[in-house]
Formats: sequence, structure tokens, C-alpha cells
Amino acid sequence: MTFFLRIMIAAISLCSLAPSISQAADPQLPIPPLKTKDIKVVLHTNTTSEKGGINKAVYYVRYLLDHYKRLGIPATEISMSVVFYGDGVLALFKDETLLARMPKKGQGNRSLAVLKELMAAGVSIEACSETMQLRKMNPSDLLEGVKTVAGSYVRVVDLQLQGYAYLKM
Repeated sequence: MTFFLRIMIAAISLCSLAPSISQAADPQLPIPPLKTKDIKVVLHTNTTSEKGGINKAVYYVRYLLDHYKRLGIPATEISMSVVFYGDGVLALFKDETLLARMPKKGQGNRSLAVLKELMAAGVSIEACSETMQLRKMNPSDLLEGVKTVAGSYVRVVDLQLQGYAYLKM
């Protein structure tokens, strides 16, 4: 094969990438997601911070799903696990459990409705059983549908080995 022919084949091959290259070169155009199917995400959190009146991690998980939806990517194309550990597990408590453990807070769990919405959309909400044992928490303290995992770090590593993108909050 001649040098010229090899150059032409390479140029033609690059032309198939033209839309991606032109978008990346034009700062006015947002770069679209390249992966639109079988998206895997694990979010690892111990936050008790709030945003929009709910747990910050719960807020951003809903935001991420909504953002994908606005981009035309349905929740059915997304496998997401949210692994709570440490103080973050408090976000998964039923109202009565939270009020009993934190009476000074004076209110129930404001994240419950969104957690139920996320689980209905297929998001796996998970609590670290090591945290729960150390803090004398029971699985019955948690919102129905929350899963317990052997340990948050072990779970995150396992999911990453299965191809999940890692987000920390």
C-alpha cells in the first residue's frame, strides 16, 4: 500500500469523527455525552449537608437523573447505586427513627419522598452495615426498600470492577 493511500484511508477514517471533533473545537457547543446506553454510576456519600431542603447526595442523584432525561437518556439506561456510610446513613431513616434518635432536630426525614422516587426509578439505595453495627442501627430503622451492604468501601470497589463510574460526595 502506498504512503498516499494510507494517508487517504486515515483521513477518511477521521472524517467519521468530524462531528465530535468540531463540537470539541467550538467552545460555543456543549460536548454531548458519548455514552447514552448502559450507563453505570456509583455515588459514595457520608454527607448530612442539605441542598434544596433534602440530603445533598439525594438532591444531586435526582439532579443527575433529571439531567440525563433532559438529554434524552431515560432512567432505564442508567444503573445507579448510592452507597451511604457514616453519618450519611441518617438520610435513610424513617421519620419515627430519626425523631427518636435526634429529637432536637424536631422534624422527620425530609428526603424520604425523593428517596422513594429514586428507588421507583431503579436507583439502588444502600446503607453500610458496618456503620449500622457500630452505631447500633437496625435495618428496620431504614426506609423500606433500602438495601444493606457488607461495607461501603467493599461495595464501591465491587461496583467499580463492574464498570461503574465513581462519584464521591
